[in-house]
Amino acid sequence: MKLKKELRAVKEINEQARREREEQDRLKQQQQEKQQKHEQQQQQQQQQQQQQHHSISHHHHEQHKLGLDKTTGAELLKAVAKVPT
Repeated sequence: MKLKKELRAVKEINEQARREREEQDRLKQQQQEKQQKHEQQQQQQQQQQQQQHHSISHHHHEQHKLGLDKTTGAELLKAVAKVPT
């Protein structure tokens, strides 16, 4: 009888240890998944920022280019108007 009780106690201890290991593994896996998700979100944000920056830079460049063309055209008209005929 004493051996049965000891065996039962050992089994219970082993079962409890197994449950704790499984819980630790589950928590570790959840933490890794959260970390991966966070890293993916950071990468997506960086990509979006790069795309926005490129788009804004390109748009600014186009506006700047158009602005120069308009200014140059207006200056040319003024200069031509001042030329005596």
